Amino acid sequence: MRISYNWLKEYVDFSLSPPELAKRLTMAGLEVSDIVYLGSEVENVVVGEILSLKPIPQADKLSLCQVSDGKQIFSIVCGASNIKVKDLVPLARVGAKLPGGRRISKAKIRGQTSYGMLCSEKELGVGEDASGIRILPPGSKLGADIKKALTLEEVVLEVELTTNRSDCASIFGMAREVSAILGGNLKPPRIELKENGISVSDLAKVEILAPQACRRYTARIIRDLKVGPSPSWLVKKLETVGLRPINNVVDVTNYVLIELGHPLHAFDYDKLSEHKIVVRFATPGEKLLTLDNEQRKFTEKNLLIADASRPVALAGIIGGVETSVEESTRNVLLESAYFAPQVVRSTARQLGIDTESSYRFERGVDVENVIVASNRACQLIKELAGGKIASGVIDVYPQPFSPVEIDFSPEKANHILGSNISTKEMSEILTRLRFNVSQKDGEKSLGVKVPSYRNDISRPIDLVEEIARLYGYDKIPSGMPKIEVSGAVDDKVLTLEDFVRDVLTRLGLCEVVSRSLVSPEYYNELDIAIPSEFKGTVEITNPLSREQSLLRTSLLPGLLAVLKWNLNHGVPGMKIFEIGRVFFPGKDVPQEKRVLAGVLVGSQEERYWEDSSKAIDFYYVKGIVDSLLGELGVIPERRGESGIEKSSHFLLEQGISNKIMVNNEHLGDLGELVSKVSRKMEFRDKVYIFELDFDKLCALMEIKKKYERTSRFPWVSRDIALVVPQGLTFGEIFVKIKKAGGELVGDIKLFDVYFGKQIEPGKKGLACKIIYQSMEKTLKDEEVNSLHTKIVETLERDLKVKVRKQNLLGK
Repeated sequence: MRISYNWLKEYVDFSLSPPELAKRLTMAGLEVSDIVYLGSEVENVVVGEILSLKPIPQADKLSLCQVSDGKQIFSIVCGASNIKVKDLVPLARVGAKLPGGRRISKAKIRGQTSYGMLCSEKELGVGEDASGIRILPPGSKLGADIKKALTLEEVVLEVELTTNRSDCASIFGMAREVSAILGGNLKPPRIELKENGISVSDLAKVEILAPQACRRYTARIIRDLKVGPSPSWLVKKLETVGLRPINNVVDVTNYVLIELGHPLHAFDYDKLSEHKIVVRFATPGEKLLTLDNEQRKFTEKNLLIADASRPVALAGIIGGVETSVEESTRNVLLESAYFAPQVVRSTARQLGIDTESSYRFERGVDVENVIVASNRACQLIKELAGGKIASGVIDVYPQPFSPVEIDFSPEKANHILGSNISTKEMSEILTRLRFNVSQKDGEKSLGVKVPSYRNDISRPIDLVEEIARLYGYDKIPSGMPKIEVSGAVDDKVLTLEDFVRDVLTRLGLCEVVSRSLVSPEYYNELDIAIPSEFKGTVEITNPLSREQSLLRTSLLPGLLAVLKWNLNHGVPGMKIFEIGRVFFPGKDVPQEKRVLAGVLVGSQEERYWEDSSKAIDFYYVKGIVDSLLGELGVIPERRGESGIEKSSHFLLEQGISNKIMVNNEHLGDLGELVSKVSRKMEFRDKVYIFELDFDKLCALMEIKKKYERTSRFPWVSRDIALVVPQGLTFGEIFVKIKKAGGELVGDIKLFDVYFGKQIEPGKKGLACKIIYQSMEKTLKDEEVNSLHTKIVETLERDLKVKVRKQNLLGK
């Protein structure tokens, strides 16, 4: 926020230089990021008068101007279209210096010699408008230094206000703070109103249909005024803080906004249907042409100011064109109101509008300042535009202010700060901040009433912060805090999270953390039908942006987005996982669920110049999941009892995916990313994913190590090659072999899958190794061969598979 140093001194007595003041404000928690000395870079620019304009042949937009500085006439080539004869303008003569180190020299343009330049606001460094030449107020002295004519020799402090300090978003609010810090005398603006004529209640009506969004609305009426240019003092003050002057009425509302921090809006009274104001939420589809010449379309969540028949303004943000104050306006209805911060913030974000008004309403204005600001504006409008102020004010105030009262303990404050500030000094600090302080229980406690403009103060700890920053952080002794070490907390979920992270990183995966807040287009890039349970999203009531307006229902789209970004930026392959929460609608509050998900693509191992590592495939990902579950003591139950079923997960390719079942309960899924999504996201290699219900996993885990006796007798292996239907999974074959072979089958390892010309359509070839081992003796070849033959016959009979090749040689 821009604070004029000289304007500030009108409301508070102090003698500090700008750098000294900046330091004191920063130490009190109001960071001054920059000190701008306006006009310091401008030299040899004076007030000039345009005597004549002559178009330059074959140059549509250029004119040759004859400009006088009162002593000499200069020929200037200018391309602006907003100037006319007798306009007073900034004239930069040859040799002039402008902001940025720019020097003006004689130039030849389209055959005409230009002896200088006419300047815009941006070229002078007094604003951002570069669309035309800055027209100076009538009466500006010809030949006068532009720095004096525009009061460019001004110092502006750039203050970075935190969102909770809306009370300082004004010149007077900052003066109030400076008074508290330095102890200087505060001088509020003097307000004297002279009302006359008919009562305002006979001229207009106000109705609030949304009291939860509009806590207070006041209206005053000024009749028979004359709209025109603002006086130079008002123009200069507005330009100093970066605002563009419009006309005397509108400029007064902007002046009061900067002076007192309360936004106002002036309506052309005669253009309001039935002279009525209605504060209501929009009907979906309603439209309004706003002052920025944008046609806005509203939803039922947008708060409007309407008359008897149509919207006339977007509450707390921007007015409408149809009821704006123009040169022909004679009667004005002045609005001063309080709109709920969350409503204004939500609408401003939705529509992409950022105004001085919305900036303040979003942070919360002073509800008790509504009448003060209205009176101040009426006073200035009458002074500058004449007119008659109707008697009284319409004040609809359904939720009157009640001050917050806090019981404050100076002893606890000192304990928190590590200080030794007396109760008397604390009371004086709070009084300087204009809190109402009273003694309670002697000096042990203070009763503190919070002023209406400090909506950031509601608890004793807030008062502790106020005392610390006014007392001086540099005065509080530094020291190490006392830390009490408590016993370790046995949290099963946190223990599992750490354990899973350790296992997966040892297996070569990297953890990522993505946002829980996502866009409504979260699933759109997948270009695939989304199951209904994932469509039921939880909306954020007041999101910071549309991109963060929903709570996610799956981790996988976020992981795929991370994968795509990295692949597009040259990363050859990735193995990533995330442990996070997903959210689904609930009765009172959203339902949360912990999920573990992973995405893998590329090579199984890092490639070197002499090595071509095998690409990640289904069995590699399955091996990672098996290894993880094995570390948790889950695998034996899954394999031995329930086996592995085909997955129906919407992101998995049918036939190259598995549903992980434990104790007849669905634990998760793994497999190849469905080809449609892979094509949509332009993945060149096959992508594999897994997703596990972390809460169920936590219930099943057994992190305590289990020790099993190993056999001291040698093992024997037999290879077997099978031709099986494509729909038959290795998990089903695994279970059947274990059941037929009993305790002598130690393990079954799949080492090849084949699809080719030698295999008939609809079939696939599988090759696996069966490990035989006894805990009691050394197995003989006859025993192993007999058992192996039994297993083969069982497979052929029960699963209808064909045995292509088997190794009956002992190993």
